[in-house]
Amino acid sequence: MFYFKFTLIIKNIELSKYIFKYLYLQYIIMESRKIQKVGYSSLAVSLPHSWIEEVGLKKGDEIVFIRGEDGSLRIIPSKLAKREEGVKEAIINAIACDEPGMLERVIVGNYVLGRDVIRIIASGRIKPSHVEEIRRIVKRLIGIGIVEETPTQIILQCAIDPSKFPINTVMRRLYVISSIMYKEAVQALIDSDYDLATEVMKREDEADMMYWLTVRLLLSSIYDRSIADKIGIRDLRHIAGNRAVAQRLEHMADLACNIAEDCIKMRECSTKGKVDDKVLIDKISSLNEQIYDLTHKAIEALLTGDIKLATSVINIRRKTVKPAVETLIGEVITKIPDSCIAVFLSDVVWNMGRVADICKEIAEVAINRALEKSSKLCEVYEETHSF
Repeated sequence: MFYFKFTLIIKNIELSKYIFKYLYLQYIIMESRKIQKVGYSSLAVSLPHSWIEEVGLKKGDEIVFIRGEDGSLRIIPSKLAKREEGVKEAIINAIACDEPGMLERVIVGNYVLGRDVIRIIASGRIKPSHVEEIRRIVKRLIGIGIVEETPTQIILQCAIDPSKFPINTVMRRLYVISSIMYKEAVQALIDSDYDLATEVMKREDEADMMYWLTVRLLLSSIYDRSIADKIGIRDLRHIAGNRAVAQRLEHMADLACNIAEDCIKMRECSTKGKVDDKVLIDKISSLNEQIYDLTHKAIEALLTGDIKLATSVINIRRKTVKPAVETLIGEVITKIPDSCIAVFLSDVVWNMGRVADICKEIAEVAINRALEKSSKLCEVYEETHSF
């Protein structure tokens, strides 16, 4: 019997904690058993005695078989399988949430952790401010609603069928929202369209909704392999990469809001409220199109495993976009006489550069994922050992 210990170094501490716990609970124990022939055509294999004692199996008990995409066969005692299907509930003490926005964040945290029922309680009447927080955040979470409400208790029920949300579809939707927000935010600046800038800022909630749903699906799939199968994750290593990409796409939406906000602030702080330098505006417009194209190429490289496309994203960002951003910020500072306009316009260009950085980071994840298996570009060999 051999025991293998895993050490995972992952930037995202929260995610690494759950992955480590998942692997620890699985605690890979490799043990070889010979298959015996029973009767004319049946094959049988004995179960490890230590495992039988650990899970409390006895004669007549049922076990559940789950076939993996990689040819593996997972064995689960039926009583444990039923336990995995149980309702996950969290009880939140509203009185302890005494900071503004704290209750909202605790509800979101329980949502992304896969809780099916979230019960908010108080020893007395729940404060009106807390009730408002609950109603506000429920509108921003997909698949959750208030099913019961009394003066001292509010119950939220989440009814999400993971099979209806393939992870690639959800992440592509998050990309579409974030990338369009970015493109329209810059376009609002170019056209001095303040209504469009306001609309961009209103869409931030939509990006948050898709991001929180993505995280919920990913974290749930760590504990329940059947959920991973339902949302299309065939390799648990992809959970960390998908979470990293989702975070960056959500951050892209935040950057788009920053740009839209800068656009509105320029109008408020200056009598003109816009940039009169047509040459600068044309350069910003050209850079905007180039970066928007990078966002598309980066996500396509991730979803298709195209290493060449991912590499081109990294190269364009390094050789073309990054120098252009630095040059453009310098031109804004030297050519815009209105200091207020110059400050906010410089921030716009800087945020555009950050979007390009996100494209590079997604492309890096795409390359790493594509190299996990053999291809025409790179053949992978793994040395096997017999025990």
